[in-house]
Amino acid sequence: MDSILDAHYFDLPSQGNIYSLAELHMSNGINKILAASLRRKVYSFEYLTDDENFLKPLVKEVQFTYIPSGAEIISIDAFTKSKSSDDFVIGITIIKCGNNERSHETYLHIYSEWEPSSEFNMESAAQNCQMLELDFIPYQLYHTELLTGLETDGNNEVVWLLSGSDEKVHLFREDRLNHCYIKAETEDYFPELSRAPSIVMWMNVYHTSDYAQ
Repeated sequence: MDSILDAHYFDLPSQGNIYSLAELHMSNGINKILAASLRRKVYSFEYLTDDENFLKPLVKEVQFTYIPSGAEIISIDAFTKSKSSDDFVIGITIIKCGNNERSHETYLHIYSEWEPSSEFNMESAAQNCQMLELDFIPYQLYHTELLTGLETDGNNEVVWLLSGSDEKVHLFREDRLNHCYIKAETEDYFPELSRAPSIVMWMNVYHTSDYAQ
């Protein structure tokens, strides 16, 4: 750790939390980071190589739609639906408080481009949003592969897992026929997560090397 130096840093307009960072692993080998602040601002961070082969940091704000004034971002995550292209889906959970402490609205926003393309356009994806209203306060937003045994193209279905204040882990799957995401029963696919003794603050899902379980 003594040999690690600060390469670059940038200021956020407000603080984030342990759920407000997401990684995007591009098919060309470039990695990007999405950093969200509580006060609705989301930034994309990446390194580019200049003419002298030096790394140059690039930071820019991404304007995600349908995040109303006064709302706070709780968590963010992202994944690609294809291993060979940059067909990214980005999820953001928000909370908007009302006039009193017990009055609030919570949502899961899912962003993606309408049509897959060879080059991912972050700004275009940020304009295409599906809003899912929640009846709990969201915590960690996580994605993992769903093993159904029906995969034929080598790409397993990727689903959202969202922990909540109701001490449950909620599962959201893509309805490809209707081009939207819907809620599904967690215990049908992840029985280990169906009876949590308390609020799930953090989760990781691992598969065996042969993807049998």
